[in-house]
Amino acid sequence: MPMPEEIGVIDLMLSIPGEDNSQWYEYMKPMLLDEESRHQFKMPAQYMFKDIPAEDADDYIAYTIAQMDKHNIERAMIGLDDHNESAKAALKQHPERFFASYEANPNNAMDEVRKIERLHREYGIKAVTGFPSGLCPQVPINDNN
Repeated sequence: MPMPEEIGVIDLMLSIPGEDNSQWYEYMKPMLLDEESRHQFKMPAQYMFKDIPAEDADDYIAYTIAQMDKHNIERAMIGLDDHNESAKAALKQHPERFFASYEANPNNAMDEVRKIERLHREYGIKAVTGFPSGLCPQVPINDNN
């Protein structure tokens, strides 16, 4: 059975290409034990993902929307943080296509709660996600302290 074309997909893990994502993995470097992950790869799991696209576009937001249309993606959740200018621009330019999430770090305690509240006020984030095993120090997934 082919994919129905009348049902739009909602992608819950999309990133706008073209931006410098190198800072995204800095927090993980203390936990990386192999030379390739620490110094040679663009991302820690590049040994598994060998064909990371290197698209060159004048407007990465327009490029992303064209790819979304090509694959019948109606809306997409994109990660937002203070340094992510392309995500901020995409949210502002195309609120009907993009909505935001924030990946929280519980090690930051109440400062993180205040940041979540601010990002909701300023950008209307719809979700807060977490990668507790990817933090340094790591946080147990079931930690309730």
